Amino acid sequence: MYVDDRIKEVLERLDIETIRNSPDTICIIDPQFRLLAYNQAWVDFARSNDGAEVLTTYPLGSSILTAFADAIKPFYTSAYASALRTHAVFAHDYECSSPDRYRLFHQTAYPLAGGTGLLITHHLIEEMGHKEQSSQFSPRFLDPHGHIIQCCHCRKIQDPSEHLKWIWVPDILRTPPHHISHTLCPRCLDFYYPAEE
Repeated sequence: MYVDDRIKEVLERLDIETIRNSPDTICIIDPQFRLLAYNQAWVDFARSNDGAEVLTTYPLGSSILTAFADAIKPFYTSAYASALRTHAVFAHDYECSSPDRYRLFHQTAYPLAGGTGLLITHHLIEEMGHKEQSSQFSPRFLDPHGHIIQCCHCRKIQDPSEHLKWIWVPDILRTPPHHISHTLCPRCLDFYYPAEE
């Protein structure tokens, strides 16, 4: 376990061995949404998905909200705050695909005793080969500023010449370029985060 000193007494009330050895990525945040602990699976997932920079970009003590695309930050801010306030478990499914596999995860945020934070798990619930037609990366996918706009869930990239068109380009995931900006494509935004009525 990777643990911030501020949470050591909270950990005494948890089954640390189970968290440490879980294949699910698990983290603990405080009421200010700061990352206070995570397990080895969290590290392994980042490294195996070309996201090793996540470990330095979002170190212990940093706000996990800064890792969310702006389009979904209000959703998670509200959900986590509600879980902390009501002591009710929050659960949500979301896509996070790899170059070769479609992957659906189930996130569960468990309120910790005394309102000290949330224990958040990410469990793989569905995985299969991609059915999307793939395209090869080319400079035509760069916007006028030289950036690539990628959906942080389905991982498709936006066609700069046709903004409503999102294309599956697995090369981007295998060798991520430096100038990627993350958001959500309209399909993922509508499907995973439908507007409240």
